Amino acid sequence: MTTASGEAGPAVIVMARAPSLDGKTRLRSALSDREREALQGALLRDAIEVALEARLGPVYLAYTPAEAASWAEAEFGECVAAFPQEGEGLGERMLAALRHVASTGATPLVLIGADIPLLQPRHIQEAAAALADADVCLGPAADGGYYLL
Repeated sequence: MTTASGEAGPAVIVMARAPSLDGKTRLRSALSDREREALQGALLRDAIEVALEARLGPVYLAYTPAEAASWAEAEFGECVAAFPQEGEGLGERMLAALRHVASTGATPLVLIGADIPLLQPRHIQEAAAALADADVCLGPAADGGYYLL
């Protein structure tokens, strides 16, 4: 998406694993493999929906594993631009995703995970607005981490 002046506008990146029977391992004692896979898929669909509803600009899906390209295309088609994650750890993968989308000229960039059930479009909009006056914006999580970068 470009602005009226021809400059690229903001974008949202959703970091996600393709749903699998091995997902959401912390819930193994509470849910079956199939239930965890379904939950993982539902959380991801919700994250994509929230990102689209924020109406900032393009939504990108950085997925893993790399072999999940056909899944990403079948699941989200034209509503997102999907690409495989690159890098060893989460930090490297996030940085690579940010660089990938920044190479399109999009700015600012808002990066979220795929398992944030309380995330609302306004959180993404507020983060993008905060980036007008700051280089970085973090959405703090109750566990000491963050839900948005």
